[in-house]
Amino acid sequence: MAQASLTSLSPDIFLDIVEYSDTARDLANLGRVNRYLNDVVAEAGWKTFVTTKFPWARVPSAIQWRSAADRLTYLDRCWERRALHYSIFGPPPKLDRRPHSGPAPFQAVVEGHHSAVLGQDVLAWGCGEDLFVKWSPKFGEEKTTQPIWRAVPGSRGGYTAGMGDVTALEFIERHPGAPELVVGRANGQVQVISARNKDHVLGHPVQAPLQLVEGPDTQNLGGISPGRLAVNSVAWQDDANLLTAGRSSHVHFFRASQSADDGRLEAVASCDLSAHNLHAKDCCVRDIKFVDSNLVAIALASSRRPLQLGRLRPDGVVFEPAPLNGKLPQREEGTPRGGNTTVWSIQPVAQRNANLLLSSWEDGTFRLIDVRTPASWDAVYRDTFQPFHAGGPLLVYGTERFLTGDMPGPTLRIFDFRFDKPYFHTSAMACSSEIPDAKSGRKKLFRGLDNPPREPEPEPARIAQCEPANGISCTWHKRCASQNFRQDSTIWALGRHSDCVFSMAKTSDLSDTFYLGLRGAVIEARLQLDKDAWEPNKERPRGSWPQGWVKESSSLGKISTGAVSRWQDRLCEGGIGLRNCTWNPSLNRTDTEHCCRMPDIYFRDHPETWEDSERRIAKFSKLRPWQRLEASYAHQLQ
Repeated sequence: MAQASLTSLSPDIFLDIVEYSDTARDLANLGRVNRYLNDVVAEAGWKTFVTTKFPWARVPSAIQWRSAADRLTYLDRCWERRALHYSIFGPPPKLDRRPHSGPAPFQAVVEGHHSAVLGQDVLAWGCGEDLFVKWSPKFGEEKTTQPIWRAVPGSRGGYTAGMGDVTALEFIERHPGAPELVVGRANGQVQVISARNKDHVLGHPVQAPLQLVEGPDTQNLGGISPGRLAVNSVAWQDDANLLTAGRSSHVHFFRASQSADDGRLEAVASCDLSAHNLHAKDCCVRDIKFVDSNLVAIALASSRRPLQLGRLRPDGVVFEPAPLNGKLPQREEGTPRGGNTTVWSIQPVAQRNANLLLSSWEDGTFRLIDVRTPASWDAVYRDTFQPFHAGGPLLVYGTERFLTGDMPGPTLRIFDFRFDKPYFHTSAMACSSEIPDAKSGRKKLFRGLDNPPREPEPEPARIAQCEPANGISCTWHKRCASQNFRQDSTIWALGRHSDCVFSMAKTSDLSDTFYLGLRGAVIEARLQLDKDAWEPNKERPRGSWPQGWVKESSSLGKISTGAVSRWQDRLCEGGIGLRNCTWNPSLNRTDTEHCCRMPDIYFRDHPETWEDSERRIAKFSKLRPWQRLEASYAHQLQ
């Protein structure tokens, strides 16, 4: 009888162990036992770890699973610590005041895409009538290869500032390795151009522009309001080769040819949603998203039923409003009594099914619905600091978190979905009886609004050591994994661009950057720990931007509605293994997380000294809740 050993066991046994591993460090240590386990971990272990701990992430086939695990664990730590670095990019000064358009600058539109065949991320900015396309290096080559920027002037196609401005963008890839860009403009035209990384091909129109204005309006374009003439949204469904564009209250559907030599779009259907909405003749399409190959969601402005669902059938498209709970009054549904409301943006929350839809409402709520159920919402999220500010564009990261802009001002909000989370980077830390969120002031601050005084609950006994065999977690790990520790945050992107966020985009789930389109500027937000951004003897990292543009100094404040303890600056997992991130008082207040009462305000790249910052924050913490907002805005505008 052969002697039993690890090499005689089936790989499936070890993969079951991997599913219960809390950290990537555990998996890396398992692969160091012997050569057999190293092969098992390399071939299937990292894939099992990623699909188990990050089931929402779409990992491109060209990326190794070990590299994907390293990136996703690092990004998770950055998100939990709010380790975001910002860069504001603006056009040359001569473009600040465009001819024939008055002093108002353009509204930046951003869109991202990952080409699986090429293994590259591509980003597009729509700035006025011009387009800028960025090709990023392949995954893992970011430190050795510079991104490539190419410009597509609007004058090449006869577009001018104002009526020729870009108002909507969408990447499509009908043929593998040949991405294209759908461009919607303020004059009601939709154009498909090539986005391939070649000078003589980029920006080349695939077909003549499509004019979405129909009927008698085509003879009198000047009589249409600019807001109702512009193409507000475009969406692409890859499985059905279907393109959808929205202008005013009209939704247009186009079928794309599957032939590599024929790039034409054939109109297949058109619908006027105002004809189906008796109480909102002036409704306007704000956003369009495909939930699956047979279902499209439409967000409307100025409508009592602002969320419409369209079923694609062989005989056409049938629209019906999203479910409305008749047992609740209109005010609870977010619709003013006797009036209309607006859904600014919608995003599908894709996981293993495509039935969850997130929407951003004018009343400040963000509603998650399951399109299969008759409920009007399954979960409602609202900012506790500015609960009634209208939401804006949405950016979803699986079922873990979502980001949203703010319509009243240039604000970025980070929300946690509060779903069960399989991975916590704090699991790599040593056990402790400390409480990471012991000094959170959230309940105290909003007690007068939505938290009436309650008798203090007795504090449970603290546990200093985890006992996995008995299902017992120490106080530190248990609190870090609780929903109370996963707080929401609000970030103000102020400066001279004091306007709302018009668009948001990312290229892929593994990308460490996302972009915000403001009025006259674009903000690049990079997920990066301060330790990695400020390593000794290294030049301060700089973002890349289009030729001729300028990088402006940022004055970004962060108001966190949660608390991050100083204990988290000890030893945490960031990628495969552990990285030691020490706390250095000589850095700016925003360069590290601190244990303080929340919400509080942090400023990045501010010239004040550490002592000045301490005195200002101490004075700020004494203000009443309704005075903090005014004080922080006044400080930003100084």
